[in-house]
Amino acid sequence: MEVGKGVHLFPYGVYVEDVEAVILADLHIGFEQVLEESGVHVPVSQFPRMKGQILDAVERFRPEKVILAGDVKHEFSRAIAEEWVEVLGLIRELKSAVEEVRVVRGNHDNFLIPILKKEGVPLDDPYLLDGGNLILHGHKEVVLPEAERIFMGHVHPAISIRGDLGEKVKLRCLLKGRLWGSELYVLPAISPYALGYDLLEGEDSASPILAKADRGELEVYAVDERAGIAGLGRLAELEALRGKFAATF
Repeated sequence: MEVGKGVHLFPYGVYVEDVEAVILADLHIGFEQVLEESGVHVPVSQFPRMKGQILDAVERFRPEKVILAGDVKHEFSRAIAEEWVEVLGLIRELKSAVEEVRVVRGNHDNFLIPILKKEGVPLDDPYLLDGGNLILHGHKEVVLPEAERIFMGHVHPAISIRGDLGEKVKLRCLLKGRLWGSELYVLPAISPYALGYDLLEGEDSASPILAKADRGELEVYAVDERAGIAGLGRLAELEALRGKFAATF
């Protein structure tokens, strides 16, 4: 779905025509090993699924570059074995498929530099300015240059939709608004574990950048690889319908 001029939404990221870039955020690679170490067993790794979605987007859009907008890895305190293996594997496959791979630093990306150095991939901190597009993670206050568009992650936006029988499903979302004269795009998290900010539950987005946007005017697009993409309208309208909002797609 084209959600802005030359900005195409897919599960779970965007393709931006003017810089021929696929932009994604919040992979949280290594999350499953962290769970295992804390005594929670996860039987099936989600990494192959995420990697497949990324490579499918590359195959579909044929971009010149892939930009990862932060939280590529999950563990704060070190680079664990799963992160080394899976991040390196993903970067190598992307480098064989596109001309350039860029990574913007997120709050979980401590100890990522040694992994990226093995493949000669720079870590942009605190943001990457590519043409008129500003890409950052969104977790901290930074002075930003002027840009036509801002793309950020970190928030993990989602929306809970109730069915006719009272069942509830939580879907990842893209948010579109305006900030400082720029179009603002808050990317859905590609990690299936990263359903953090429920738009209709009054939860804190934990982003000082998103906090400066007009919350009610944010346009909401639900994204699901099976159900598809649906524009749901402005967040203020959805909040007015809270409790009555049912699945229709």
